[in-house]
Amino acid sequence: MTVIKKVADFAGQWFALLVLVAGVVGLLAPGQAAPLAPYTPIMLGVIMFGVIMPVGYFASSGRLSTPDYTPRGALMGQF
Repeated sequence: MTVIKKVADFAGQWFALLVLVAGVVGLLAPGQAAPLAPYTPIMLGVIMFGVIMPVGYFASSGRLSTPDYTPRGALMGQF
């Protein structure tokens, strides 16, 4: 468990910088970054999973008691 905590702490501390560096490398040296292009959906999935993990059960349980907010919010978000 300590290894997972160390990796999570490292990623949390340096992730924004790593993303910026990867973007600069992709802009300045697209040939070297091209082999990583097929992995973009996987990397985005990892990022999105990491974003949703802090949202716990209790954060979403209030929405279940008032289900009419979800369709209304989805419609309002589209327009």
